[in-house]
Amino acid sequence: MARHVEGEGAEKARILRAFAFQVHRKQPLDAVVLDFIEQELQRGRRKEFRPAAEAFNAEGVTAAMVALGLLGGEGAALFRVLSDELRDHRLLSNVLESLAAYHEAEAA
Repeated sequence: MARHVEGEGAEKARILRAFAFQVHRKQPLDAVVLDFIEQELQRGRRKEFRPAAEAFNAEGVTAAMVALGLLGGEGAALFRVLSDELRDHRLLSNVLESLAAYHEAEAA
């Protein structure tokens, strides 16, 4: 069981770092997340990623990240302000990197 958790944390960190890289290159986070979800749906991972797609369509990028398990409740509230209000790609990239480090530390 512990290995599954470690693998899950590493996977979340990998995803968040990929998001951070794209955002640092000035890609909008919502486009990056939507592209990721669509790619996973095309790979046949509908069961895992359909809830994220529905959350994205209903409430936006933060809700999709919660559905993917990348954010928790309180973190989502803060993240929503950072992603929706500030629109600073450098700050958002740093936040995503910090979230990746958090998931790695939790899995260790």
